[in-house]
Amino acid sequence: MKTRIILYSPIFFSFTFLFLLSCNQPKQTKVEVTAVMPKPVIDTIGFDSLHTDIAYFIAGMPFEGDSALLRRRNSEKWRSFSAEFDSSWQNAKKSRLEPMKKWAEKELKEESSSERPLFYPFSGPDILNATTLFPNSKSYTLVGLEPVGDILDVRKMNSEKLTTYLQSIESSLNDIFRKSYFISKHMLNDLQQENVNGALPLLEVFLARTGNKIRTIELISLNDSGEVTARNTSDLHTKLNRGVRIGFTTSTGVRKTLQYFKVDLEDAGLAVNPAFMKYVKKTGEFSTYLKSASYLLHYKFFAEIRNQILAQSAFLLQDDSGVAYRFFDKKKWKIKLYGQYTEPISDFKGVTQEDLQAAYNQDAQHIEALPFVLGYHWESRGINLMKASRILNP
Repeated sequence: MKTRIILYSPIFFSFTFLFLLSCNQPKQTKVEVTAVMPKPVIDTIGFDSLHTDIAYFIAGMPFEGDSALLRRRNSEKWRSFSAEFDSSWQNAKKSRLEPMKKWAEKELKEESSSERPLFYPFSGPDILNATTLFPNSKSYTLVGLEPVGDILDVRKMNSEKLTTYLQSIESSLNDIFRKSYFISKHMLNDLQQENVNGALPLLEVFLARTGNKIRTIELISLNDSGEVTARNTSDLHTKLNRGVRIGFTTSTGVRKTLQYFKVDLEDAGLAVNPAFMKYVKKTGEFSTYLKSASYLLHYKFFAEIRNQILAQSAFLLQDDSGVAYRFFDKKKWKIKLYGQYTEPISDFKGVTQEDLQAAYNQDAQHIEALPFVLGYHWESRGINLMKASRILNP
């Protein structure tokens, strides 16, 4: 009997993973809609002013743009949505994002200052934690099983539909604001077409909330050679590698790129999708970030992506749910531990790492606590991170 797992989610995964391994593959819900995306409006300084305004609108932020959106912004329902969103955002910013940023400036000084591409598998739409910890990367590649979806033209929604849409966005962010990760079973509902409509709106919300402006949005796929192409709905690779590429500009004027792909990273999924691994290899050397990754990389049926991460990463930051400690050749990696190692939460069985626990015990006097909550142990604060830097010429 062949084991298959496909319902992982980057930082999203709180339903019982247990050895849930069954032969039956979950049904895939068709939620991608591409015809409703409003046409871009490029202003004189190179921004897509309409999509930037829409991103700010659905993020509950002030903006000065499209008159139809400005009228919607003045409604009592939008002001209420904005106030609630601001409250949640400020709480997350104060309790986690600002301490994370200060920690990264100190502990990841060399790594976070690098412009090296960041690879973030099992991420879902979590560009927020990626840009907080790696603010200087010029490009970010996120991978999950959440549908790409689309940005709906909120200017054309009636009042009732718009209220429901904004409520769906706010609801979909509850887990990441509170716990720092999305939960798969929640996202499967939240990202349905009738709700948020995919990962793309949430990517834009996070980009807006962190002060960025949208330059371009392209629906993409990969060709046989693993190169990014415009999406062709009749092509096999489109079905296996649906993605979106967002060009954005930071508040300081730096141009960057974000790519999100909906891809099954299990060995069996990659076996029928060689284009994606070709794409990864073409990226060259990158930094890798892993968090709340459901311990999938511990298992033999995620060996291909795990081996590629270890082969191409110059640097890796993860919690214990990423690459198991036993897979790191200690002669090739310089490892520093943070926080405390605790037993995995009850949703995950059989993934306790005795060797990692021993490493924490051995160096207990020198291991620094983490000043923020991140990952599955958000409630107990029994959180950990591992920084692994490749040793040159070991």
